[in-house]
Amino acid sequence: MFQTVSATFYVHLPPKFMLSPSKGVEDHLNRMLLKFNERLGGVILSYSNVSFLSDRAEILYDSPFAHFSVQCDMLLFAPEVGSRIRGIINKQSPTHIGLLVSNLFNASIPKADIPESTFAFTSDDGSAAPAEAEETPSGHHARRRSRNTGAAALSGHWVHSASHTMLDVGTELEFVVTGVHRAHDFVNISGSLVDVDFVPSPAPIARAAAAPANLVTFGDEEEELVGEAAPIAKPTAAEGKGKRKRKLSETTDVAPAAAAEIAVEEGQPPAKKSKKAKAKKQAAE
Repeated sequence: MFQTVSATFYVHLPPKFMLSPSKGVEDHLNRMLLKFNERLGGVILSYSNVSFLSDRAEILYDSPFAHFSVQCDMLLFAPEVGSRIRGIINKQSPTHIGLLVSNLFNASIPKADIPESTFAFTSDDGSAAPAEAEETPSGHHARRRSRNTGAAALSGHWVHSASHTMLDVGTELEFVVTGVHRAHDFVNISGSLVDVDFVPSPAPIARAAAAPANLVTFGDEEEELVGEAAPIAKPTAAEGKGKRKRKLSETTDVAPAAAAEIAVEEGQPPAKKSKKAKAKKQAAE
């Protein structure tokens, strides 16, 4: 799966690296990391032991680049068809098992390469995987109905029939490589569980995340919030007028003229005397 090869590369050094060609070579090799190299037949993971094959460089025609060759050792990820490798399960469905190899490369085991006599898919509600829809003139709609009716069965686990071991997410699983597919500059792996002796591995250990020291936990609604003051409600306009009237009614010993002045200060116009009160005053005089 992992190979170390000695490779030679022809470098075109840009003018900005003329005073430090080693940095230019490093920049050239760094651009090749984690990419599939067709000439080497694998994904380049790292390099070491870089050496110049000549102490001189060539400048061709009117090109400002310096041309020379370097040699280095490269670590490749190059799984071969038929080899057995291990991966960590990261996804499950009735149609396949998804794995992550070396915490970096995706692998998939389709249902056709999962022996029915050894493994069975069980949904979270305890039912078996839904049967595949048959091809009919309206096959597209039939498959859609099948997906809708069996939506609950899409969430579940593959189970080893003999040992009743559940293949949880995070479980390590060995499989046989059936194909290596290039996707852009990366690779995807397809595998099979046929003729693979399943050995139950220890259950994955779930690490509990440490809670921060200043974490505030909110409980039921009846519990009081600690360290948070309740907002003070502002009085409404009606409440403000009521308080103003009560203040004026409490000043019983104040003369009417003084009360009128207070009312003016509060923003209210003084009370007007009625015509009957004026007539009584004139009759008394």
